[in-house]
Amino acid sequence: MNNTAIDTAAFEIAKGKGYIKTAEQLSELIRGLPLSALQYDSLTDCIMKHTKTGRREAFMQGLELGIKITKDICDKHKGNI
Repeated sequence: MNNTAIDTAAFEIAKGKGYIKTAEQLSELIRGLPLSALQYDSLTDCIMKHTKTGRREAFMQGLELGIKITKDICDKHKGNI
Protein backbone atom coordinates (compact mmCIF):
# COMPACT_ATOMS: atom_id res chain seq x y z
CA MET A 1 0.00 0.00 0.00
CA ASN A 2 1.30 3.45 -0.88
CA ASN A 3 1.17 5.47 2.34
CA THR A 4 2.19 8.82 0.82
CA ALA A 5 -1.26 10.45 0.82
CA ILE A 6 -2.15 8.98 4.20
CA ASP A 7 1.16 9.93 5.83
CA THR A 8 0.68 13.58 4.90
CA ALA A 9 -2.93 13.71 6.08
CA ALA A 10 -3.77 14.81 9.62
CA PHE A 11 -5.70 12.28 11.68
CA GLU A 12 -6.98 12.84 15.19
CA ILE A 13 -7.58 9.60 17.03
CA ALA A 14 -9.48 9.88 20.30
CA LYS A 15 -7.61 8.77 23.38
CA GLY A 16 -9.48 6.21 25.44
CA LYS A 17 -9.93 6.20 29.21
CA GLY A 18 -7.21 3.58 29.67
CA TYR A 19 -4.74 5.59 27.63
CA ILE A 20 -5.44 8.72 29.66
CA LYS A 21 -5.21 6.84 32.97
CA THR A 22 -1.84 5.30 32.15
CA ALA A 23 -0.55 8.67 30.87
CA GLU A 24 -1.46 10.22 34.23
CA GLN A 25 0.32 7.39 36.07
CA LEU A 26 3.40 7.86 33.90
CA SER A 27 3.31 11.61 34.48
CA GLU A 28 3.21 11.11 38.27
CA LEU A 29 6.12 8.69 38.09
CA ILE A 30 8.22 11.06 35.98
CA ARG A 31 7.52 14.00 38.28
CA GLY A 32 8.93 11.97 41.16
CA LEU A 33 12.25 11.30 39.43
CA PRO A 34 15.28 13.42 40.31
CA LEU A 35 15.72 14.86 36.80
CA SER A 36 17.16 18.16 35.66
CA ALA A 37 14.94 20.30 33.44
CA LEU A 38 16.95 19.19 30.41
CA GLN A 39 16.62 15.51 31.34
CA TYR A 40 12.89 15.94 31.97
CA ASP A 41 12.40 17.64 28.59
CA SER A 42 14.43 14.97 26.82
CA LEU A 43 12.53 12.12 28.49
CA THR A 44 9.09 13.56 27.81
CA ASP A 45 10.04 14.35 24.19
CA CYS A 46 11.22 10.77 23.70
CA ILE A 47 8.02 9.35 25.23
CA MET A 48 5.84 11.60 23.06
CA LYS A 49 7.69 10.57 19.88
CA HIS A 50 7.40 6.91 20.85
CA THR A 51 3.69 7.21 21.59
CA LYS A 52 2.95 9.13 18.37
CA THR A 53 4.88 6.59 16.30
CA GLY A 54 3.10 3.64 17.92
CA ARG A 55 -0.34 5.20 17.44
CA ARG A 56 0.40 6.04 13.79
CA GLU A 57 1.68 2.53 13.08
CA ALA A 58 -1.34 0.94 14.78
CA PHE A 59 -3.67 3.16 12.75
CA MET A 60 -1.91 2.20 9.51
CA GLN A 61 -2.09 -1.50 10.37
CA GLY A 62 -5.82 -1.19 11.03
CA LEU A 63 -6.36 0.74 7.81
CA GLU A 64 -4.38 -1.78 5.78
CA LEU A 65 -6.35 -4.64 7.34
CA GLY A 66 -9.64 -2.89 6.55
CA ILE A 67 -8.57 -2.40 2.92
CA LYS A 68 -7.47 -6.04 2.64
CA ILE A 69 -10.75 -7.31 4.09
CA THR A 70 -12.75 -5.05 1.77
CA LYS A 71 -10.79 -6.28 -1.26
CA ASP A 72 -11.24 -9.91 -0.18
CA ILE A 73 -15.00 -9.43 0.19
CA CYS A 74 -15.26 -7.70 -3.19
CA ASP A 75 -13.19 -10.44 -4.85
CA LYS A 76 -15.30 -13.15 -3.23
CA HIS A 77 -18.57 -11.60 -4.36
CA LYS A 78 -17.24 -10.24 -7.67
CA GLY A 79 -19.10 -6.98 -7.17
CA ASN A 80 -22.42 -8.60 -6.23
CA ILE A 81 -22.68 -6.81 -2.93
